[in-house]
Amino acid sequence: MARKSKPVWQVGDRIDHLLGIERELRALLDQRLKPWGLTFAQLSLLRFIKEPKDWQDEPLSGPIRPADVAHHFRFTPRTVTEALNRLTPYIAKSIHPKDKRSVCLGLTSKGDAAIANTRAAIERTNQDVFGDLYRRHDETLWFALPAIRNRIKTARELDGPQVMGVARKGCR
Repeated sequence: MARKSKPVWQVGDRIDHLLGIERELRALLDQRLKPWGLTFAQLSLLRFIKEPKDWQDEPLSGPIRPADVAHHFRFTPRTVTEALNRLTPYIAKSIHPKDKRSVCLGLTSKGDAAIANTRAAIERTNQDVFGDLYRRHDETLWFALPAIRNRIKTARELDGPQVMGVARKGCR
């Protein structure tokens, strides 16, 4: 017997619910990172610069450029510039050896320390939020999230070219 599809309002409620969870989780993380003077968004940016990975968790090669940050986080170039400027003590910028107009990003010792020092707060939040869900719902939860991400990516691709489609070029 075929399942009946859910009414549109119920599907919308799922989206609202997921986005609400994301907002609550970010608020909790921001609260726990406050002693270090960082937000979770800022820490995520630092972590991406330190260990750049694509959406499938595959490492990216070469140093990171601001355009890579924009592409990964779906930010505008101006937003990336503003975010990087706020993180100046944590981020080292160097000139691309072949293209003097391009900047490559790395972390300062303060940036590395920020990642190391906040690890316990992130692990505590992970345990507090997900706790025994790992044991009880591991397959369902952790296989569903990448599947949802892939469906979103496919839907975006089907919608056509995106404004944020910045091609990745390595700094070498």
